[in-house]
Amino acid sequence: MTGELRQALLDALEATRAEQLALARRAVAETPEMAGRYGEEDVRQLLNGFETLLTESVDGGGSETREFFIGTAVPALVADGQSPASLVQGTVTFVTLLATQLGERLPPEHRDEGRVWLAGFFGGYCRDVVAAALEAEQP
Repeated sequence: MTGELRQALLDALEATRAEQLALARRAVAETPEMAGRYGEEDVRQLLNGFETLLTESVDGGGSETREFFIGTAVPALVADGQSPASLVQGTVTFVTLLATQLGERLPPEHRDEGRVWLAGFFGGYCRDVVAAALEAEQP
């Protein structure tokens, strides 16, 4: 990733920060197993962790936060009764909403490359959530 694209993605993240909580609330509301189960503080905590791991990846800082977040948050959600299917639904709903917002905030000259990067990141993130959820579901 070029430095210009990295900065464009970071700027888009900053520009959407105020909207991200509403997007996360919407994703929870659109996921039947999650709707009504998680309060404002729960959603904020998950969003803060996700934003930190996304920023880490954009910055090229590795995947330590991502591994920690997925390794702790996903098993806790499964232990709370979430099925892997509901986690996938909530995750895909949120990342689709967020990717749309981020893509709209990218400058035209970085939009295509940025959307490809985001799709790859979010696809890999969803894969890791599914793997962690299935592992956590095992007795």
